[in-house]
Amino acid sequence: MILLAIRSLFSESSTGSIFLALLGVLSIALGVVLAISSETGPSATAFWRFVFGGAGCAALSCAVLGGGVWAELHKVLGRPEMWVAGISFALSMAFWYSGMRISSVATTSTFHNMSPLLLAVVAWFVFGMRPSRQVLAGLAVALIGAALLAFQSGGLEDQALEGDLLALISAGFLAVFYSCLTRLSRDCHPWIIMTVVSFISAVILLAIAVASEDVLVPQSRFGWSIVIALGLVTQVLGQSLMGWASKRLGAFGICSITLTEPALSALMAAFLIAAPLHGPHLIGMALTATGLFVMLEHRHRVRSEPAPRLCPNEV
Repeated sequence: MILLAIRSLFSESSTGSIFLALLGVLSIALGVVLAISSETGPSATAFWRFVFGGAGCAALSCAVLGGGVWAELHKVLGRPEMWVAGISFALSMAFWYSGMRISSVATTSTFHNMSPLLLAVVAWFVFGMRPSRQVLAGLAVALIGAALLAFQSGGLEDQALEGDLLALISAGFLAVFYSCLTRLSRDCHPWIIMTVVSFISAVILLAIAVASEDVLVPQSRFGWSIVIALGLVTQVLGQSLMGWASKRLGAFGICSITLTEPALSALMAAFLIAAPLHGPHLIGMALTATGLFVMLEHRHRVRSEPAPRLCPNEV
């Protein structure tokens, strides 16, 4: 899937943007392993991620932009998309981190990145936008892969199913976040965006953590090192790189590249913390990624086709 995503993007995007996006996805995948290893609850872990990540992005913004940072902050704070991005990203992380604690990394990471599938279903059943045959075929393949992953995680009465559902919910909020990020990145500095998004998300996650979790603060030096590394790796590096890349790749490119994240997360978890990874996991991830790629490739191709010219007697 990595090769397919790269081949589909080379015609319109620079090699540097693709490399930045892949490096961003790799950083986010490493963040999954760090999040699982955290001593605090899921929402508290996400809170510390945004606090340290936001602080790092703020420091880099001041170093790079100097006095211009205040003008950039004023600009982004006046954009409604910024507030929507912060709220949706906070809820996405809260659901995803909760899900990965009670289900497999492979399954929850796949469901977390199924935002294109969710958007297609909503467009069809809510807005009556019937998809083409190619999109329907991709949707069917992705659903087969998702079903295989769900059943591989455990029985329908197992708590693993609850974790998968939480990850699926997170995908909806992630779709909203990346849509806002693509728009904001056109004329705002990525580190400024990540600074503001991080602190908006941190406030929301702190409220959720206080209301629902017992362990809010890391209990050891190892615990503190985990959340600090999580913030720096995922926010300062990972999401900032995605912001840089989205300027050139757009929403389609970013969604295509993120299809590689579940496999990277699962492989890292299996290698670093001995998380279980079985054959059906690999097949389910491959089917889901293939289905999503077919949907995205068709959408991109249709958008790239030139509009038909009007005849001289047509208005």
